[in-house]
Amino acid sequence: WQPKGRYFDGTDDYIVLPANWMPSTGTIEMWVKFDLALSHHLFSSDDNEVSIYNSAGTNILFYYDGAARITSVPDWATNTFVHLVITYARNTTGYIYTNGTELGNGAIPDTAVTNVATRLGESSSGANDYTGTMGEVRIYNRALTPLEIQHNYLATKWRYR
Repeated sequence: WQPKGRYFDGTDDYIVLPANWMPSTGTIEMWVKFDLALSHHLFSSDDNEVSIYNSAGTNILFYYDGAARITSVPDWATNTFVHLVITYARNTTGYIYTNGTELGNGAIPDTAVTNVATRLGESSSGANDYTGTMGEVRIYNRALTPLEIQHNYLATKWRYR
């Protein structure tokens, strides 16, 4: 660990979350700083049932039920902390936010994702390891509102400047 979070070296660093954590409606919130503009898994469960993937710095993708459901173009540079938030709910719309602002949205299917083992910083297959720092990862069992996301960003951004 370091003062602003956990450093991932891009080769063998990851954190395992327990299975059966995945709510049908939720929010995944984290502060991240990419060292390189490479393809990285920030958050990945078995078979990409749920996954957050940075595609070489050109797209952020949120996978749900094994398929990309939300794609957006990131609005940040490497070596800069960003507050990244994904909200989702089955059979409705999911959203990607950075620094309190919506970047993209997409349809989430009415499919339950259960009993999935999840890793922070690496895909479930062990590929596309994250290179950078990750701090303050929060997982909620409800979709935060845009106002709550903005509040969390403003309340914590001082730590990452």
